[in-house]
Amino acid sequence: MEAPLPPRYHPNGIICHRVQKRSRYAKVWYRNQESSPFLRLPAEIRCMIYEHLLGGKTIYVESRDRTAVFRKCFQCVVYRQGVNPFNAQLQCETTRPPFEKCMTLLNVACRQLYKETALLPYRRNTWAFSSRRVFLDFAGSRGPLPSPHRRSLRSLFLRGLPEKPDLKPLIGVKVIWLDCGRWIEKYDVETGQNTHRAEKTTEEIKRLPDGEHWVW
Repeated sequence: MEAPLPPRYHPNGIICHRVQKRSRYAKVWYRNQESSPFLRLPAEIRCMIYEHLLGGKTIYVESRDRTAVFRKCFQCVVYRQGVNPFNAQLQCETTRPPFEKCMTLLNVACRQLYKETALLPYRRNTWAFSSRRVFLDFAGSRGPLPSPHRRSLRSLFLRGLPEKPDLKPLIGVKVIWLDCGRWIEKYDVETGQNTHRAEKTTEEIKRLPDGEHWVW
């Protein structure tokens, strides 16, 4: 696969995929489709591969030390779907569920892979945040996420229900999992109701700081 050319950006942050037919960008696009074994696969098979690589996980976002150059810096820990990231963060690395310190993305490989995969990590995973400030700095209206990425978020795992103004930019969110200290609740954003509640185990409760719920 040929190396991608420097991308052209739309104001909304999505790389422009409307290239002129005779431009050098179009030549690379069609050359990659003809020479890449992966891009020659049927779209249905590519989608299955994307789902396996980029979906079905819980992504826990926390802040890094701020510097003079980058005022807002973040790092992530990736767990499998269904893991309570807040409980996992209280465990030592030898007892924590399997995790990765980053997620391998495909959107920098070429223009077509960007078009097909750029929004999938936001749409197909559950996103958790270490604090309310990190949540607002990352996913809020003034955060670094472009609007299409922010609107692609579907599932959140939080320690408190955000206020309606905070959720307004996240119009795609359908479900919010709430860590309420001694139990987990499932909140349906469309109906505004808690649809499921599960008690934590004794071991999970013991890990809570001083036996209390963290402040959101």
